[in-house]
Amino acid sequence: LAIIAEVEGMDALLSDFRSFAALPQPIRAWADLRNIVEEAASVYASSYPEVIFSLTELAPGISLRVDRPQLKRALANLFTNSIEAMGGRGRVDIRADLVKASDSRYCRLTVRDNGPGVPADIRDKIFSPYFTTKSAGTGLGLAIVERIILDHGGSIRCESDEGAGAAFYIDLPLDH
Repeated sequence: LAIIAEVEGMDALLSDFRSFAALPQPIRAWADLRNIVEEAASVYASSYPEVIFSLTELAPGISLRVDRPQLKRALANLFTNSIEAMGGRGRVDIRADLVKASDSRYCRLTVRDNGPGVPADIRDKIFSPYFTTKSAGTGLGLAIVERIILDHGGSIRCESDEGAGAAFYIDLPLDH
């Protein structure tokens, strides 16, 4: 039994590594952000009935030029982390804000959970490939998320207070 579990763990690691190493450049097309988030969340909402996905702060009609499957994958990785951190029950709030800075316009997508938060001493490591705090984790989930966002010309950061959840802020450009 231990050998089977170890082989399955290695298989997951290899699969994640292949995905990380072989992420293609995004093929962008205009897409409705709310629709992408709803699709990504619906998979988890049906599997985790004790997790509430709130999209009340995500206005319809925000269109971005993105690679739809890649953005869904990034969201899925974030949702997976939130669900695992919350032990399969809690709340994930997703919101979007349009921001105009002096030299750019972007959409800030926020994914916030009410789990235990990310400890301060590891916060600067969470996007590093192969860094994990999970016994069965590969440490590639957030590295893949960051890579997808960077490949879209965006940025991602995490803010967290231990015991009060974590928030991931994804800034995606509106101008290309």
